[in-house]
Amino acid sequence: KSWSELLKAEIAIGRDDIAKARALTDNARQGAEQLDKESLAYVGLKRGLDQMTAALDLEGGDSASARALYVKAIADMRAVLGPDAWIQALYGLERIAQMARRAGDWELAKTATENMMDHDPAYGGSHYAAALLAAHHGDHAAERTSLEKARALWQKADPNLPELKDINRRLAEIS
Repeated sequence: KSWSELLKAEIAIGRDDIAKARALTDNARQGAEQLDKESLAYVGLKRGLDQMTAALDLEGGDSASARALYVKAIADMRAVLGPDAWIQALYGLERIAQMARRAGDWELAKTATENMMDHDPAYGGSHYAAALLAAHHGDHAAERTSLEKARALWQKADPNLPELKDINRRLAEIS
């Protein structure tokens, strides 16, 4: 039940329903209290709760608290071994970068993007995130290079992929 509450909280954040996300996170936290603190179930749920708390802090404007929680979450994600954990870490890093950009926390966006590039430089999303970071800083040369690399890496992607459409739009604008 606690995991489903966390998933619902993430959906609520995506819909900008922060009050509902907080209530769902509180429900998940109460459920976690019922678990053995030494169990793997608790450890995993605690990580999820910490990330949701960071997301809520970020949405609430407490970037310093969110950043501290996310930096720990990034280290935790990248420390887990195995192919499933590796891809989950990559997409978790991407989610953090997206949330940071959305909240205007470009320091956190930079941290997440750098970790994405280190984790998987062959992923188009890593270069897309780098392009968005470069664009924010007004570095059009780096933006173009990253956009071109992302487009090349996603050359076989669905042409309706929103990121790919944005890449093509951005490249047309900076030409």
